[in-house]
Amino acid sequence: MSIAISRLAETKQIPYYRIAVLQSFDNVMFVVDKEDLEVATSGFPPATTPSNVGEVSPLPERSNVLNILFQYVGTQSHQPVLNQIEFALILKVAEAAEKYKVHKAIVAVQFQLR
Repeated sequence: MSIAISRLAETKQIPYYRIAVLQSFDNVMFVVDKEDLEVATSGFPPATTPSNVGEVSPLPERSNVLNILFQYVGTQSHQPVLNQIEFALILKVAEAAEKYKVHKAIVAVQFQLR
């Protein structure tokens, strides 16, 4: 089990079975609480979907896109300031937000593109 998985479980006091490990196209791992994914999105399986601890799910997006997208998932108090991000990257985040149905990111990107 990776240090990141252990650290997330310890920090948030969540059981290991609720941890999703998502890998970007450029091989960066993102460790996310499945419950946060379920609450913030409609594009990932429910938190109750069984998986093996440490199972890695590959995603086709690059890490710079997923890094921004996953900031809209969970309980962090701040989201990225999109007006400081280059336009081409915002478009890629918009595509991923629509694909995975990350509701807060969709709203933020729509607001930024006005």
